[in-house]
Amino acid sequence: MSLLESQGLAIRSALFVLAAEDANWRLWLEFARPFDDKREAYRRIAAIVAAHQQEIGGIDTSDIDLIASDNKALEALGRIVKLGAGGQVQLSNNMFNGVFLPEAIILKMNR
Repeated sequence: MSLLESQGLAIRSALFVLAAEDANWRLWLEFARPFDDKREAYRRIAAIVAAHQQEIGGIDTSDIDLIASDNKALEALGRIVKLGAGGQVQLSNNMFNGVFLPEAIILKMNR
């Protein structure tokens, strides 16, 4: 997250979510200022990830989902969790506004 933020991508919410459909971990990112063009956001993220692969480790751009601010799960989580960068909250088998999250690790929730 700090690498993205140091490049001008202000993150409002960040969490790892275990996708129920394929059991793969995804990094959900919600930016403080939504992008008009998601392709541009992914292009910028891909450039940062490629330039810092040693620091980031096993995260690939294809593991990242840009989440809209009206996401039902984020709306609910934002009401119950407030977390700045540096901490984490782990959740298991929860339903938020009709969205089932089998596993989630919240890294930042600033809603």
